[in-house]
Amino acid sequence: MTVLASPSGILARAQERANDIIKHAEHQAELIITRARVQAESERGLIRERHRQQLRVEMDAETVRRERRYSK
Repeated sequence: MTVLASPSGILARAQERANDIIKHAEHQAELIITRARVQAESERGLIRERHRQQLRVEMDAETVRRERRYSK
């Protein structure tokens, strides 16, 4: 003989499953946010490094111009 699940038991299992799904989604969202923050920090670091390199190039170019000017 088959025992039918009670409506309250079915509801309780559905609520547990929904809570598990919500917890998983929250965890995934936290991971995505963390990855985005790491990526943004990395990109900011790269931008700062490119800016430093550009400043070095400009300073080197200015140094060359000055050396040419004073070597004449």
